[in-house]
Amino acid sequence: MSSAIAIRPRSVSELVDAAFQVLRAGYAQYVMLMGLAYVPWLVIIMLTSRSLLTGTATGTAGIGRSFVLMLGGLIWFSIIDGAMTVAASQGYLGQRVDVGTAFGRAFSQLGALIGAAIARGVLIFVGFILLFAPGLYFLARYAVAPAAVVIERAGMFGSLGRSSTLTNGLKWHVLKTLLLVWVIYLVLSMALAAMAGGLVAGGGLGAAGTVRYFMLMQIVSAIFTILVYPLVSIVQTLLYYDLRIRKEAYDIELMASGLGGPPSQAA
Repeated sequence: MSSAIAIRPRSVSELVDAAFQVLRAGYAQYVMLMGLAYVPWLVIIMLTSRSLLTGTATGTAGIGRSFVLMLGGLIWFSIIDGAMTVAASQGYLGQRVDVGTAFGRAFSQLGALIGAAIARGVLIFVGFILLFAPGLYFLARYAVAPAAVVIERAGMFGSLGRSSTLTNGLKWHVLKTLLLVWVIYLVLSMALAAMAGGLVAGGGLGAAGTVRYFMLMQIVSAIFTILVYPLVSIVQTLLYYDLRIRKEAYDIELMASGLGGPPSQAA
């Protein structure tokens, strides 16, 4: 099946626009995938957060539990990003978005996904702590490592090296793309949080600062994440392909193989 979206190099705004097109074309599948992946994590978050809020986990235990939660989130979202990347790749290349295949590919590369996520996270964290700019550098350099893991099966170290190669000379392009999609995501998130907070407090469902209020806001946040986060993953996937097109003429390779359609297709 040919893609309705031209496979070609794109500017930052064009990448985000193309991601919206991919998202609309298979929105139900992306939301289903995100829901199946995120709901178990939501349960873990709510159970853990409740003990922290009610004071049953304090001192060293509370700090330790918070650290484990942060590490768990890094690992969990590496799996989510892996599965979403496979689904986004299917959508972008005009294939049927298959949730089962997406999860299967992500779990088959589980070790590499987690290893790459931890390595990236540590480098970016240390970079931001030191001088901030190194954090941005590492963020751009290893931005497409997850895609290299699940699409190319490059392994943990191979994916980091592959991302370094693809982003070489294009880090500003990568950063601007990531900045734009995260600004969109965060603005929508803050707007929803403000509205939801007002409705929860105004409706007498829970006063701000209470455990019930926090739990309800967690549920609202989860719904938002399930409905909107796929856009972030799709942009990151399209960015990976954009880098391959710019570096390796991947669009020509797809045309030669009969995939991706002619350059004259609708953008």
